[in-house]
Amino acid sequence: ERGRIARREPLYVEGLNALAMTLSSMHQGEKLLVGALRYAGEAADRAIDIGVLDGLIGALSVQVRVLTTLGRLGEADAKMSELDQALASAIDATPRLARLTAEVEHHRARLLAAQGKADAAASALALARQELLAQADCLAGTPYRQSFVEGRLIHREIMAGAP
Repeated sequence: ERGRIARREPLYVEGLNALAMTLSSMHQGEKLLVGALRYAGEAADRAIDIGVLDGLIGALSVQVRVLTTLGRLGEADAKMSELDQALASAIDATPRLARLTAEVEHHRARLLAAQGKADAAASALALARQELLAQADCLAGTPYRQSFVEGRLIHREIMAGAP
């Protein structure tokens, strides 16, 4: 009974996304990436079931990341379209989720770079960096700004300027 209840909690979605992102960032082989894809799929399903919009965006982001890394660019492009739709819906419902734009644009940049579209990738990455720095500027003069910019892998990737 507790297992069924736990699957309907936002924390369950966050845990699945964290696991999927960790596996996707290890770059230790196809099996780990496929595992990340599976966990991200489960997270997306649960997020849809319980209406956790940021969890859905996180899960779709990991799926785009993994599919791009695996070279499954057609599938990654389709997931990117889903991600764009999810972000637009999330922003309409909860405007504060616009903060996820930087991450979405970073994943777009990675996909575009893998597709050989260097100029479009550079534009998407510039937008991601601009959005991330705008968020960081809200923390200017506080000890939290540096940890915000450097504390998450995706933020470090955006700041490094590499798709």
